[in-house]
Amino acid sequence: DVLVQLGEPISRAFSMQERNVMVEATSKMLIDLSEESLLGMKEMDRETQSLLKIYNILSITASLFKPHMAPFFSCRSVQLTMTRGICKYSLIGELLNILFDCLSSSINISQCFSILLFA
Repeated sequence: DVLVQLGEPISRAFSMQERNVMVEATSKMLIDLSEESLLGMKEMDRETQSLLKIYNILSITASLFKPHMAPFFSCRSVQLTMTRGICKYSLIGELLNILFDCLSSSINISQCFSILLFA
């Protein structure tokens, strides 16, 4: 209900096809990301930072209790950063997104941690 009050649409049912579409759209947003573009991003406003913090907490919680929903929350964190600016919670959202992407692919857990270490 908090997300809806903040203007964030959230689905209670999340199909595999919807998940794949969201992951693909989020990946496309990151294709041209560079250190220079990150440094040039505006700072995220406080309300969106609070929203991003909620999404990061939901990503972690969902990974434990509703794993099929975790990619939705982590992708939304990245999307918020790319469209509304960067803040201290942006890195957490990006790392969670990388983690869920690795875990949902054929990469084994040690390769996943190697990717996270060098991200």
